Order: sequence, then C-alpha cells, then structure tokens
Amino acid sequence: MLCGIVVCAIGGVFGIWQYGQTKKLPVHDSMRNVSNIIWETCKSYLFQQGKFLAILWVLIGACMVYYFMFLQHMPLGNVIVILLASISASLVATAWRGSACASIRRPTAAPRSQR
Repeated sequence: MLCGIVVCAIGGVFGIWQYGQTKKLPVHDSMRNVSNIIWETCKSYLFQQGKFLAILWVLIGACMVYYFMFLQHMPLGNVIVILLASISASLVATAWRGSACASIRRPTAAPRSQR
C-alpha cells in the first residue's frame, strides 16, 4: 500500500507538471474564451464533487477506524496506512476527472504557422 501511495504522489506531481506545460502553449483568443468557460465549469464541478467525496470519506474513514482498531484490534500504524490508501484512491479518481478538465486547453493551442 505504501508503494501505491508513492505512485499516486508521483502521478500528482506529473499532472501538475503537465498542466504547467499545457498552460504555456499559445492559444487563439476566441478559443481561449471558450476554453475558459469550459474550464470554469469543470472547476465548479470538481469542487462540488470534492466536497461530497470529503464528507463521504470522513464517514467511511470513521467506519474503517472502528472496524480495524476496535473490532480487528489492529495497531494504529496499520490503520493509518489503510486510511491513507483509501484517501489516495479517492484522490486518484478525482485527479483523473481533473486531468480531463486540464486537457481542455490542449486542443486549443494555435499552430506555430499562425503565430
């Protein structure tokens, strides 16, 4: 599970790096306006989904702590690793949707011959 958390962190850094590169691409003004409208819609959707997933994870996390610590008598360290793995799975699902939103700017880049 710890390796999975490391892979998720590396994927997050890679996504941020790709976003930075994509943001630097040249874009036609009218396409930038359309892209910004779509981008704001995606951000709003992801924010709402993120709030829902956070509340849901807190409830599931409380159930997991109760089950693993009190019913299975696992040490706190093991329970924390299990909770981190469940958080990373939720973040990967949200990041996947976020990367779809970030890729909106990619097809709007102006060809080099039009600059």
